[in-house]
Order: sequence, then C-alpha cells, then structure tokens
Amino acid sequence: LRAAKLPPAQWPAALMTIHPDLPALVATSNSRICLEQGLALGKHLMSMGTSDVTLGLRMGQVMIDTDLGLPGQIARTAPTLGEALEKFLHFSPLLTRCHLVQPSLLPGMPPSLRFQSPALPGHHHLLSEAILSICAHLITQLTGRDDALTHVVTNHHQTWDNLALQEQLGVDVLTSPSCISLLLHDDALSWRVLTAEPGLHAHLCEFGDQKLRMLQRNDTIGGYVQQWLASYLYGGRLPTLEDAAKAMHLPDWTMRRRLKAENISFRVLRDEMRYRLALDYLADRQLSLGEIAFALGFSTPGAFQRAFKRWSGQPAGRYRSLQRKGDKTGGSQPHG
Repeated sequence: LRAAKLPPAQWPAALMTIHPDLPALVATSNSRICLEQGLALGKHLMSMGTSDVTLGLRMGQVMIDTDLGLPGQIARTAPTLGEALEKFLHFSPLLTRCHLVQPSLLPGMPPSLRFQSPALPGHHHLLSEAILSICAHLITQLTGRDDALTHVVTNHHQTWDNLALQEQLGVDVLTSPSCISLLLHDDALSWRVLTAEPGLHAHLCEFGDQKLRMLQRNDTIGGYVQQWLASYLYGGRLPTLEDAAKAMHLPDWTMRRRLKAENISFRVLRDEMRYRLALDYLADRQLSLGEIAFALGFSTPGAFQRAFKRWSGQPAGRYRSLQRKGDKTGGSQPHG
C-alpha cells in the first residue's frame, strides 16, 4: 500500500476489496497475509491506476525497519551477512504466509539467494519482484554497502522489465531457464552487519524459535501443502505427496495422517490448485491449451481437457470463449 502511494485513509477500503476481514487482520500484531491475498491486493492497486508494473520493485525502496518484524530484527543483530540472511529466511514464516516460496541461501561461488517462481494467478511477477527488491535492499541496509549484489537472474516463465530491474537494483540482469536469483559478491556472506549485537541476537533467536513452535501448532498442514503446491506446480512437474512430505521434512505416513485429521487429501488439494491455475492460464490468450497442460503437469492436452471438464463441467475451450465474451461463469473450486 505504501509502495503504491495510496493515502493511508484509503487503505481499509483497498483491503476490504480482497476480504472483508482483512483490515482487522492486518491491524493485529501477529497478522500474516497469505500469498494469494497479497497478489490480489497488488492486482487491485494496479487496476485502480495508483501503481504500475514496478510496484513490486518499489516495495524494497519504501521498506522500513518494522516492516520485517521479528525476522528483520534478528537479521539486524546477526554478526555477519551470511548468518543474517540464514536467520531471516528461517524465521520468515513469522512474517508471512508466503514462506514456502521464500528464497534459499546457497553459499557457493558466487553465493546466491535463489527461489522458484510460484505458478499463481495473474500478476504473480509482483511477488517475484517484491522479494528481489526487499532482499536486495535488506542486504544493503545490513552491510551499509551497495556492492554486495553482482547480478540479478530472471527466468523464462514470467515477463520481466529487465531495464526497470537494472535501474532499481543497480546491477546487470541475466536470464535462466528456471530459478530466479540474486548473485552476491564472492565474500559477501562474511561481511559484518553494521548493527550486530551478538548477545541480543541469541535472545531474539530463542524467542523466535518459541514463536515458530506456537505457529506450527496453530497452522494446518493443508495450508502448508497448498502454498507448497503453488510454488511447485509449474514447468511440467506433477507433485506427489512424497514430494510434499520431503519438502516439509515429514515422514510420508505423518503427512497422510495429518491431512486425514483435517478431512482432506493430497489429491484434492492438488486438483484444487491445478484448477485455480488453469482458470487464470485460460484467461491468458497467448497460452495454448497444450502449453497450459504442460505447465500444470498433464501428460497430454487431452488429459488436461478431460480433467478441466470434470472440474468445471465444461470444456476448456468453451470456458475460454465464454470468458472472452465477458461471461464470468466458473467457480474457484473444482467439482467432484
């Protein structure tokens, strides 16, 4: 909202367009906005004309200390940049419910912050650009240096404004077939953090661990699986329950037991996410049905067509035609 330059008096109304309870939720100290709500809010702000395609990039520029909550304070008291980033990523579930698409820290040569782009409905580049911008500006704030980044790496799954990226982050842009990354100076992870306080850092980490344990008790496994699916479902990969369990460091049988306790199955969650993504992909007229089928992990376009008809009650081609005519039929949940 701040990056969109929306007056604070208009914030509640903007939040209510996404969900009527969202203004009250955001006002609470422990609030965490989910991935799709954040994307929907960004799309709404751009549709209002209050912002443009650089909204995600500007989020890093307008970031203030309190925006990153406890994870940010833990990072700012760490002794080195490497430890700061490691702890920030570890505790980021306290900050956002988008944590399953968070970057991972790779300490190679060069070290990098890397994350997979989530396959989510419209304007999902907003999330990618916001994460790039926030992480880049956090690194600058922690070290007081503007030479920590060497390159930004974008992928082929999204439309990027490379010139805007280069101008906003001050480094050259490279492209990759898959992952998005911030490449760092070879020895950047050993740089000292300007505001390091080791004693306070240890206490904050202990407090953060307590908060994480409380959060994990309250969050549903189904919610975790949904967000993991959002980040995994692209590029022709069909995720399995075993893949999800491994990503969450759980035995397969524990994953099944916890999903059963919530009266949900992995297959249902996967189909719901595929259907929701299919609806948005069909709205993109540049994507063929074959490309959509591949993106959602179907072996053939025919398999996708059959699944979509089972979910929505109509063929994918007919749904796309009706959408072009302005018919808003079709729900957000699959049938059966």
